[in-house]
Order: sequence, then C-alpha cells, then structure tokens
Amino acid sequence: MDIKDHEYWDLLIKRSVSRFFLLAALSERSMHGYEIAKYLRQAHPGCCGPTDAMIYPALKEFLEGGYIECSVEATGARERKICGLTEKGRDAYRVGAAAWEQVIPYLSRAAAASFYKGKETGMEVQDAEKVKDAVREHYANRAKESSSCCGPAPQRSMPSWYSVAEVKDLPEGIPSMGCGNPTAFAGLKEGEVVLDLGSGPGLDCLIAGQKVGPKGKVIGVDMTPEMLSLARQNARQAGVANVEFRLGEIEHLPAGDNSVDVIISNCVINLSPDKDAVFHEAFRALRVGGRISVSDIVVEGELPPDVREDMAKWAGCIAGALDEKVYLDKVRAAGFVDIAVEEEGRLSSISQEGLPGWIDRVKSIRVQGTKLT
Repeated sequence: MDIKDHEYWDLLIKRSVSRFFLLAALSERSMHGYEIAKYLRQAHPGCCGPTDAMIYPALKEFLEGGYIECSVEATGARERKICGLTEKGRDAYRVGAAAWEQVIPYLSRAAAASFYKGKETGMEVQDAEKVKDAVREHYANRAKESSSCCGPAPQRSMPSWYSVAEVKDLPEGIPSMGCGNPTAFAGLKEGEVVLDLGSGPGLDCLIAGQKVGPKGKVIGVDMTPEMLSLARQNARQAGVANVEFRLGEIEHLPAGDNSVDVIISNCVINLSPDKDAVFHEAFRALRVGGRISVSDIVVEGELPPDVREDMAKWAGCIAGALDEKVYLDKVRAAGFVDIAVEEEGRLSSISQEGLPGWIDRVKSIRVQGTKLT
C-alpha cells in the first residue's frame, strides 16, 4: 500500500487504536472473543475498529500481561473463554483514555486545516483555530468555576426555561450554560438515542436521559476536556447509566452514520466558525426520520466588524451569531426539512443597561428540523 492510499491510513489508524478500543469494550462488561469482534464492528461502523486479525493477538498480549483474566464457560456441548479487565487493565484503560483525550483535539484540528475555510465569515484556518482556542479556554475556566452562562449563578434555582419537574431529581448545582431548553420541545420518547452537540456540564444530557429511559441512550459531545470531566462527575452523582460523554468537535462528530434519533444543542452552534460543517455532520449522524432540536443565538442583520473580531465575544455566544435567515438557510442546505422556528428571548432582556444598540438585535431562537432521506 502507498501512503497516498486511503487503505494505508485506515490500517494505520486501526493499529494505533485497536488496543485502546479493546480495553474500552471490556471495561463495559466481560465478553468472549467472537462477541468482542461483533461489538467493535457495531460500535465503530465504517471506521477505526480493529480487524479480527488484530483482536486475538492483542487479547493474548493482554492476558500474558495481566490486563485481562479469562474463565471457561460451558454452553451446551461447547466451551468458550469469557474475558474481562483486571484492576491493572482498568488502570491501563484510564491512562489510555486520558492520553487519547489529550491528542484527539489536535488531530481533529490538523485534519480540518487541510480543507477548512470559514465560509460565513471569510475566516482563514488560523483565525478559525484562534476562535476554537478562545472558546476552549473560556469553557475550561467555566468548568473549573462551574458557574452559569446566560442566567443567574447556579443554586437550586434554574433559569426559567427549565421546569422544577425536570431538575428536581438531579444533583444540586449543575449549571445551565445555554440559552434555552432543547429537551423541552424535542419530543423525546422512551428508547431513543439522543446526541447533544456541545454538552458542557451535562445538564441537558441528564434531563434527556430521564426522558428516553433505561432503554434509550444519550451521548454528549464536547471539545473541552475539563467540561467532560465535570459532566462525567455530574452523571456519576446523578447515578445515571444511559448517558455517556465523548471528546470531539461538533464539526467532526464522534458518531456513526445514521446512528441517532434526535440531535439537541443549547447555545453552542453559534460558537463554531464552520456552521455548515456542524449541520451537515448532524444530518449525517441522524437516522432517516430523525430530528434536530436546538436553542441558539442569532442576530437580526449584521454585527459590527469589531464585534466579529472580538475573541471574548465569540466565547460569550455573541460574535459567532449569524443573521437568522443565513442561519436557517444553512440548516436547509444540510438537508433538513419541515423547519420550525420560534423566538425564545432577547439578549437585551438579560443584559445590563448601557450596552451598545446592536445588542437589541441579538436573540435566542429554537429551531427544529427533520431528516427525511
């Protein structure tokens, strides 16, 4: 194989991640060899999963190293080995997860730089990366502070878009860092798979987890490791088993094609310098008949150039806001139909007096759409 061939890179990636994916699979439950291979094919459709030829040598290596232990299980006339992680194996999985979480954002950015141009603002690659760095740093600090973004500081009182019933069974102090409540109008049903773009501290994921029930699943995606740590901590405190959080960028979702029923997002898409990629990725990940339900910030008209260039205002959910019509055109261009829009509030209603006049044109909206093909 030549370095310019896709197969070369596909095999290289599989070899790089195969041991980690095996540890990840066995961290969930003990399995036998054939079951592991089937599980990995389903978990990584079309990408990255190790081949059978990689699985069995790795299992042998793990067994000899004391990372897994196997027992013989009789099934009728046959016997098979069931393998699971030892405590040493769990330690190795945690170290591997931390290492991959550190490197994935850099891989994603390097890959994106090979083809990306920020279409809606005319950004060059370096400017788009400057935005992402500013957003990542801002929300890393927010995770450490665990404070609220668009509403009051988190106590038990929540912003008005959350009902008491939705949060009463959740741990105290999980902040809302959004501008709405996409779970309230997403029409979530038991058994559905939900993907949250920019899941932050995990509040919307935990609410969604309650609505889809134990047969459903919620996946939160965030590009800030500190936010992932906070969200996982909140999930542990809530005692939920159907919510997981993945490191990734919403322009390059860590989710398979046609793999989820509903996509939600809360005041996050405005933070992306490539919203076309976000909506196309959402469309790709949704199953046919799936739907998108987001709360986000838009503007009526254009923002002043100095606002667009202000990294603090990008991180503050303002500078990345598009004209509402442009925003909705991008939703349609991705393939969504039956678009429904409703205004949720004006930024001026929650901001201090004395701010510039353009602030009155900034508002939050809820947007819904469906993938029919």
